[in-house]
Amino acid sequence: MSPDGRTLAFSRGDLGSQQDLHLLTLSEEMRPQGEPKKVPSKSPRNLFPAWTSDGSEVLFVSCHTRSDVALWRMAASQPARPSRLAFDAPWTPAISLQGHRLAYSTWNSDTNIWRIEVNGEAQEPEKVIASTFFEGTPAYSPDGGKIAFMSSRSGSWEIWVSNSDGSNPEKLTRFEGPKTSRPNWSPDGKHIVFYSDVQANRDVYLIRSDGGMPKRLTKSPASEGDPGWSADGKWVYFGSRGENQKETIWKVAVDGGEPVSVPGIQGNAPVESPDGKFLYYSKGWPDTYSIWRVPTGGGVETLALDSLHPEGAWVAVNEGIYFIARPDEKGISYIRFKDMGSGKVHTIAQINGRPYWGLTVSPDRKNFLYVQSDNDGSDLMLVENFR
Repeated sequence: MSPDGRTLAFSRGDLGSQQDLHLLTLSEEMRPQGEPKKVPSKSPRNLFPAWTSDGSEVLFVSCHTRSDVALWRMAASQPARPSRLAFDAPWTPAISLQGHRLAYSTWNSDTNIWRIEVNGEAQEPEKVIASTFFEGTPAYSPDGGKIAFMSSRSGSWEIWVSNSDGSNPEKLTRFEGPKTSRPNWSPDGKHIVFYSDVQANRDVYLIRSDGGMPKRLTKSPASEGDPGWSADGKWVYFGSRGENQKETIWKVAVDGGEPVSVPGIQGNAPVESPDGKFLYYSKGWPDTYSIWRVPTGGGVETLALDSLHPEGAWVAVNEGIYFIARPDEKGISYIRFKDMGSGKVHTIAQINGRPYWGLTVSPDRKNFLYVQSDNDGSDLMLVENFR
């Protein structure tokens, strides 16, 4: 409720997939005056509204995932494009009526990259890339000699590259700002695509795998991310979410130019199979998280897999899909493989902890990297002189 008691800010929708922020004007008798006005946002989940002490602005939390969280503010009189505040992973904001103080909670998680070697049978997992910060979304290079991954160990979300055993990690990007994640190697290993929120809007970027200046490939107002490659390395696919919150699939030439829509399908995280015969993509996160595919030469989309872990990951190869399955009745998750030819699903290895956004397979199919949350916690933060 606003300080003067005349406007109600609230979230409406499904907590799992979509929540929009609304403002409703009230009479002195607390009766609705007209219909609620939807607040524009590019994120599917907008929560925890909080009013400034003078009632002129509303703060709210906007998030794509539990770790991809931002605090935004906007004018309350005429809801317009919100502006992002520079606080790390804020939740449940509260503003004092006096004293200009902002309080919020932060959710902290120590996620690390683990490896399971499968040589006949699965060996014991070992931690290969670790810190007390976020490590995630690993990707083997095409020759298996390097690993690209996301890390917040330097104080900001950046793309890093290490040797295949996790040694000699080097920071590839230096945005020093909001989240940067989901690296993906080009088929020839010379470039890496990823997404970043550095321009206050999620866009897809390209960088040489040996470093250099990143190239921004997308510039529309939509939220564009989770990029993947075409088999010939000439195109970068990506998912796009506009103001209508529908996820559509696009592609853009590596050499530049305007993005081109992939017609007739909706989804996210698109990538071609290595032989270029199919385009794979995801739908329905988190409740009905599934993988679909369509022939690159044209045809009808078909369901490829419907048992994905909501915070797991998947990898498409020519023969099928490696994926982290939803936990069983005991809460245990497994790395599995679905053979698209026979339709059979094989268990590769058990994951001992809670998976968290990441899976990649070495070229020889003997080593699997996945991300595991090894510690969870939260803190209460106080900001003085908040204006």
